[in-house]
Amino acid sequence: MRRRRGRERSRRWRVVLALLAAGAVLLASACEPGRAAPVTVTLNVVVPGACFITVAAPVGGASFTPTASGGIASLNDSTTSGLLVSNLFTLNETCDKKYSIVIAAQNGGTLKGTGGNTDVLSYQIDYDPSGTNSVFTPSAAGVTAASKLPKTGAGGVSKQVAIRINAAFVSPDTYSDVLTITQTVP
Repeated sequence: MRRRRGRERSRRWRVVLALLAAGAVLLASACEPGRAAPVTVTLNVVVPGACFITVAAPVGGASFTPTASGGIASLNDSTTSGLLVSNLFTLNETCDKKYSIVIAAQNGGTLKGTGGNTDVLSYQIDYDPSGTNSVFTPSAAGVTAASKLPKTGAGGVSKQVAIRINAAFVSPDTYSDVLTITQTVP
């Protein structure tokens, strides 16, 4: 029993002496007389991405009613042939990096009537008619209206979104579709 205690004491003293020796070496190497050891600080600033879109009334064209999830664009169409072209809404885009705009249509480019009305109106979307001028038939899966757009300023950019309806002789009704506009970042 005495031997075990003696070994434990001797082991403890060796550990204490080793720690004291290591501390003395650190102190001696860290400080020169009259001068403190330098320290470094790494500074990291995290800036989250800021990309968002909003919709507003168009410049001329459809009447626009804002809603919590976007808005409702309404047109009156009295043409029975030809092409009706009208601005639907203004898309305000803000992004701090390159981005794309994807537009999907619930009915895939078809304006459908209500109730039992089987008449339809086909249409196309014209994204940014005075700029990019991307004309396409929307699909349920979505169509990229514009890609690799440059980052915007903090105030964003405004682009018109227009509709091109192929007029037809259809029953009087309210014809509609739901568009989903998504801003994607590569």
